[in-house]
Amino acid sequence: MRFNQSFYILTVYMTKNPLIKVNILLYVALYTLSCNNDNLSVDTPSSLLAQIRKTAESMYRSGNKEAAIKYVDSAYNTNTVGNIDRFDYYQFKYDAYYGLGKIDSVGIYADSMLALIDNADWKQEVYETYSIRANYAKADWLYNTRKYKDAYKHYFIAKQQAYTSGDSCLMGYYSHKLAQVFYSSAQYKEAIKNFNDSRNFLSTCNDFGSFYRTQEIYDNIGLCFAKIGEHDSALAFYNKAINYLNDGYKLYAADQQLLLDKAKGVILGNMGSAYQELGNWEQAHKLYEQSIAINNVPEYDMTDALYTRIKLADLYINKQMLNKAKAELDTAAIISAQLNRVEPKLRWYKVMSKYYNTLNDNREAVIYLTKYINLKDTIDQRNNSLEHIELESKVTNMEREAKINELKKTDASTTKLLALAIVVAFLAAVVSFLLYRNWRISSRNYNELKQLNIRINDQKEQLKRVLKDLNNAANEKDRILKAVSHDMRSPVNASLALAELISNDKEHLTAEQQDYLLLLKDSCNNALGLTKDLLEIATLSSEKIEKELVDVKGLIGSTTGLLKFKAAEKNQEIELNLTEEAVLAVLNKEKIMRVVTNLITNAIKFSPTDSIISVKLMKVTGGLQLSVKDNGIGIPDELKSKIFDLFTEAKRFGTAGEQPFGLGLSISKQIVEVHGGTIWFESVAQQGTTFYVSIPC
Repeated sequence: MRFNQSFYILTVYMTKNPLIKVNILLYVALYTLSCNNDNLSVDTPSSLLAQIRKTAESMYRSGNKEAAIKYVDSAYNTNTVGNIDRFDYYQFKYDAYYGLGKIDSVGIYADSMLALIDNADWKQEVYETYSIRANYAKADWLYNTRKYKDAYKHYFIAKQQAYTSGDSCLMGYYSHKLAQVFYSSAQYKEAIKNFNDSRNFLSTCNDFGSFYRTQEIYDNIGLCFAKIGEHDSALAFYNKAINYLNDGYKLYAADQQLLLDKAKGVILGNMGSAYQELGNWEQAHKLYEQSIAINNVPEYDMTDALYTRIKLADLYINKQMLNKAKAELDTAAIISAQLNRVEPKLRWYKVMSKYYNTLNDNREAVIYLTKYINLKDTIDQRNNSLEHIELESKVTNMEREAKINELKKTDASTTKLLALAIVVAFLAAVVSFLLYRNWRISSRNYNELKQLNIRINDQKEQLKRVLKDLNNAANEKDRILKAVSHDMRSPVNASLALAELISNDKEHLTAEQQDYLLLLKDSCNNALGLTKDLLEIATLSSEKIEKELVDVKGLIGSTTGLLKFKAAEKNQEIELNLTEEAVLAVLNKEKIMRVVTNLITNAIKFSPTDSIISVKLMKVTGGLQLSVKDNGIGIPDELKSKIFDLFTEAKRFGTAGEQPFGLGLSISKQIVEVHGGTIWFESVAQQGTTFYVSIPC
């Protein structure tokens, strides 16, 4: 009766002081737990502790993360707790510290789960399930901390146990993890295959975790299709995810409303991206705003809301609503600084560059583009690590080694049986001989297989080193070119500015000094052009070329018109021969204009005065063909194989002494090949050269 009176008083007080509500509930729960402690089995989960964990999870999701951890600690530190409840406690702490970003603490609780599996007494029917969960937890932590070799071992153990037990829910986890690895290494078709495998495994599972992972799988498959440009297919899977999620609200909304809403916000943002790519900007705008409205609060997915806000800014830029775009980008910058995440910052840099490029502020656009390129190089180097993408092959190798060990044990048993058969009787000699012969064959096959496996592993290691060296060399080349182009701009611009400043005071300069200043300006402008070429070479290989439908005939006409004045300086004439019918192609207008400009400029440079340069455009089967013909000095045979090299030795002065740089043709070749086309030439020394460009329509 005393307890009932005390509980009544506490309840009344609690209604006046809600801040102690959680502590009172915990007190009552622990009192009840201690009363029933005598009947607790170490393998029997407690419904009371399950309710405590559920309450703590709700507190955690609502933003009271530290309080949720303390709440669970208080419950578990008071009385004897069974193996299953202890394991679930470690799992809760493992997940909670992941959410707080305390990676070292995550590793401690992964080790605690494994230690509990290895050292406690378990009933056989529950041991395998919890052992699999412990090994997956340990593997995920090792993998996320980039300790890949150790992670492979635990993934192998968990996979073997899951397949042996036939637990499709846990088998689905491995396929899901493998799909994520393929996605992060840009192998999207392999990722789709493994996501579908995971979905098939999870189709028989009825728990909320499997349901939540299934809607995530539909969404991830949509992302894979988006990455390979199949946006209609992506949209179809996003709709599947939304429909599947809506069915889940009927089953789980009472307990999992927050998680369901977060997932819906993520999917709506991805659907917006698909509609934007398909040209339905109004629908994209609507979905972006719905997504942000859901996840733009601390207890929801602020990171996803940040991504969506950046995508919305990009949409505003496309619609020329630049003030709204800048407002979204400024807000995104503040949120990004609070979250301190790398990937959103990468997207923010790219859209900022696009924003300033739309304003024709090339200086700011290049600054943000350079930041984007440098950060992308860092992320790509991390994601494309060979150790990172070899999860499947490493686990398969471990399975192969396990089979080899089983063969060894089989061979040893066969040998013992053979010796026993010889001792028993002469009549068993024939059988013994056959067994012996089979043993010899098996041993030989085993040794051959082992040697072959060693050779294959050696070759793989050599290939891995070669690929790593090639990647390092390519990255180093791009970095050097970017650094050179960036660092050259400042001193050259400074020199050009000083030359302009001096030339303004002409009355104090002699004619010879003025000529020197003109030469200095020309040299500075040439150097700036060279830095621009170097930057384009460094970014062409990694930059995504944005394409649109272009009137090629009009493009070549306008480009040629701009260059007629340059030709007139050498009293040359540009003769246009364009097809009468319209020529439309999907390409990058600025890049193709650069190719046409390079070819005509070269023709002007290497042609004599009073000559004619012929520019011809015609339709051919499957595309278009452009030719630029001159009657200049031509290309000697010994230089023809080097004409498209990046730093070619085939550099020659123009007919009027124009300076050679040797980068234009290399850049043109890369641009044409990015568009799926080809570039070639025909030339005879001292008779002229004709360059051809073929691009598919």
